[in-house]
Amino acid sequence: MQPRSPLVDFDDFIQRDREAEIAKIRSRRAERDQMRSVYRRRRAIAVAVLVLPVAGFVFAGKFPSDNKKSATKTTSTAAAKTVAAAAATTAAGDERFPAPSEVRAAHFSMYLGNDQNAIREFIAAYHPDTGLNAVELDVKNENGDIAFTEGMPSLAVKSGAAKDIYEPRVIVEQLHAAGFYVIGRVVSFEDPVVSEYQSKRAIRTTDGAVWKNHAGLGWLNPTNKANWTYLADVAKAAGGVGFDEIQFDYVRFPTDGDLSNVKLDRTKAKMESTIAGFLKYAVGELHPLKLRVSADLFGLAATEDLGIGQNPAKLKNIVDVMSPMIYPQGYASGTYNISCPVCNPHDLVEATMTDWRKAAVGGTAELRPWIQAYDWLGHPYGADQVTAQVTAVRDHTQRGFLLWNPKASYSPDVLQFPAGQ
Repeated sequence: MQPRSPLVDFDDFIQRDREAEIAKIRSRRAERDQMRSVYRRRRAIAVAVLVLPVAGFVFAGKFPSDNKKSATKTTSTAAAKTVAAAAATTAAGDERFPAPSEVRAAHFSMYLGNDQNAIREFIAAYHPDTGLNAVELDVKNENGDIAFTEGMPSLAVKSGAAKDIYEPRVIVEQLHAAGFYVIGRVVSFEDPVVSEYQSKRAIRTTDGAVWKNHAGLGWLNPTNKANWTYLADVAKAAGGVGFDEIQFDYVRFPTDGDLSNVKLDRTKAKMESTIAGFLKYAVGELHPLKLRVSADLFGLAATEDLGIGQNPAKLKNIVDVMSPMIYPQGYASGTYNISCPVCNPHDLVEATMTDWRKAAVGGTAELRPWIQAYDWLGHPYGADQVTAQVTAVRDHTQRGFLLWNPKASYSPDVLQFPAGQ
């Protein structure tokens, strides 16, 4: 293992995390405004898609460009076999769409959910061996928005959180037909909508006001079990429209704000038992519905107490998948004795995964990390940088990886990978 720098600058780490989150929020708000302006027109198109014969729609070569017809024929045949197997097991009531042995996923924003061009680009990147075979799609995001209303709890609708941003059954069926395993992202405790609508659910300050982070966003109180029920109900609604797995993001206590006057028990034991308790509760609610459950965790949580309640030792026998977020830009200079982590994506991911593999020993959870697929402050992250990270991941797990780009904007070469073992 590469030695860790004895002095990790956590203030710098948290500052980078905050800046990254603010950048993501701003870009998502811009996407939201753009997509709402075309939503009604796109919705009509998306509904029409559902009526078309699915196999003919996806497999007739209409998504990829003409110069990819040969590759399309091969990948479509593989996808058809996967779909047939999934249909058989689902019809028997045994399980959902089967998870690939190596999940190769990328994040897809809810605000693009009715953009057929964006969906087609994702579908064109499918390949059973070297391309995408899964997608992580927003169900509930860090803005507090929920992508659809069908099956959602009344609180989600009454608060205005639940909107009809995309047609969930349309997009899930479309992705399944193309051979994709569909993971639903549910941002957990950062929730500026419900925390304002029902302030009793929110993290509060000592004077009773709703606490907000540096970006002005409120959080749900992780210790309030009514919030556990709410989040589980959101996840159940996603399962009801066909999602195969629920991935809880922001499943932690906050870091990016003034916590000096927060009215909250932030002792290590309380925070860790709270996060573990919530995930155990969620698994108990979702496993009977044949939904797998994963959790997004900070990359350094394998060995460091980050003051957020994430302890893999307490989670590795609860969730099905632990997904450490290993974005090289989020690591301070000197971490693992790497002077410029963002300049050395392979070495950074290799070192972090070494720690995570040790942390996962004795547990049932698979490791499936997030890796960086977005540029950062003059450091481009294209196919070479992504491949370097994938290679490092595969040194430690064959269960897959997820690409994070906050705008869900990927060049085609970034979505193709060397064949695994």
